[in-house]
Amino acid sequence: MNWWSSHVSPNEYYSILPTNIGTSDPWTIIANNAGDISMALTRGTAGAQVLDFAQNVQFDTTSSMLSWELPSTGPTIEGVRVLVWDRTLGLLNDPDAPDLAALSPYIPPMTSYQLSPTLFENGKSAADYTVEVRLMDFRDPQLGMNGSNILNTSRTFYDLAAPVPEPETWAMMLVGLGLIAQLARRKPR
Repeated sequence: MNWWSSHVSPNEYYSILPTNIGTSDPWTIIANNAGDISMALTRGTAGAQVLDFAQNVQFDTTSSMLSWELPSTGPTIEGVRVLVWDRTLGLLNDPDAPDLAALSPYIPPMTSYQLSPTLFENGKSAADYTVEVRLMDFRDPQLGMNGSNILNTSRTFYDLAAPVPEPETWAMMLVGLGLIAQLARRKPR
């Protein structure tokens, strides 16, 4: 079964000025598109760019493969990072502070990532997850390759409800029915 979502270009831009204007403190350039956030930290507005979001983010629960499309225009994408947040358990059982369930390393600008097949096991298969695909450009005109002036987060929400009970559930149910049947056959003394 596949869940999918499509994202488009940012529709709102704004910047946060450094505390001391005129210093070398970084500016924060932010783009927003229906909750998806793209943030760029730069040494000024010159050269600040914001990437379009990853599009057509899809997740195949059978193969645990996450795939997406890269933007066709804009600056060069230097890397991708994938994050999966468990919104059901939440940090310290707080659903407003989700737990990080999976984090990929910085990977080349590819269009798919294989999640661990055991990620949704141990009772976590029926849960709400947020999948983030971050597109990155590590170049800053003044910092060189050490800076990360472009960071894009494309968020997709998934409700991974198990459609069929797991084998352990069936086994426990059959044992319970067997015990009830045995008690029903007993004659009162």
